[in-house]
Amino acid sequence: MKAANAIIRRMEKDLSSEEDMIAAVVAHTGLSTDAAARGIKLAPWQSGRGFSTANSRAELRRLQQRVAALARMKERGTQTEEVETSAGAVEIKENADIARIQLIFPDSPTTRGGAC
Repeated sequence: MKAANAIIRRMEKDLSSEEDMIAAVVAHTGLSTDAAARGIKLAPWQSGRGFSTANSRAELRRLQQRVAALARMKERGTQTEEVETSAGAVEIKENADIARIQLIFPDSPTTRGGAC
């Protein structure tokens, strides 16, 4: 995206056509023609050409941390524990396959103050 933005800025100074800009971006960056056109063609609400690169590294880092956390959870596997509560023995199951913690009651919990 940074390389595409540099090409776009340089070609805007030379007053190149949008078609020439698209061809140059495709040739130098490997982007598809459609992807290059999205960054070059101006919509009525846009003030300038180019691709947004704001917060890219932070988003990439966040996604890498999320993938690592999911991998650690998958390694741990599904764990089950029984806890005695006022509703009876409740099974707490950390289900790694669906990435959820499940509370399994012996029967339907009663509602207080009316129906749900």
